[in-house]
Amino acid sequence: MCFQPPLTMQVLETSTNSTVADIVRALGPMGMLVVFGLAAFALYVVSLSLHPYAKCGRCKGMGRHKGSMFSYATRPCNSCKGRGTHPRLGRKVLFKQP
Repeated sequence: MCFQPPLTMQVLETSTNSTVADIVRALGPMGMLVVFGLAAFALYVVSLSLHPYAKCGRCKGMGRHKGSMFSYATRPCNSCKGRGTHPRLGRKVLFKQP
């Protein structure tokens, strides 16, 4: 009969010598997909906090519409209320702000 160390000792011994390849192999393809998905989501949230507004698509960011008959005449954009920007969709969904 030979002595075997407890399971916790085996885990500690193997975890100190693990490389990136060992971690990738342990996670498997689905685990790596989850890790990359979480990293992409974190980058998207950082992007939302740095750049919360997008250009208005209706007036192309100008904040004004040109008249069709009198092209020199302008009016404020109805969609963006003349600001030229809209909050990004992720900002509305994740941060619950208008």
